[in-house]
Amino acid sequence: FVIDPEFAHGGQPEFDLGVLLGHSRLIAGIGTFDLHDRIRSLYNTHTCEIDWELVNHFAAVEVLRRLLGVAQLPIDLDLEQKTKQIENAVSLLTEQEF
Repeated sequence: FVIDPEFAHGGQPEFDLGVLLGHSRLIAGIGTFDLHDRIRSLYNTHTCEIDWELVNHFAAVEVLRRLLGVAQLPIDLDLEQKTKQIENAVSLLTEQEF
């Protein structure tokens, strides 16, 4: 079922994976990469080629958008935790590898 067709569109699978991983980082915190590893292992078994650097960039932008943008999430993080999330996202965007 499509719940909100406004946001349903065809496109790169990296976008969907990036948004999923961005939200998981906000929920689980920095340093929790279990979901990332599980998703990566699942996609590596399929014929679909995934650009994981692009996934990380989409994830980083989603974290920044949800902490600093208009579409902020009502998550329970203190200023220090938000700062760490922002710093991590910026480093994902500026580094070549995850």
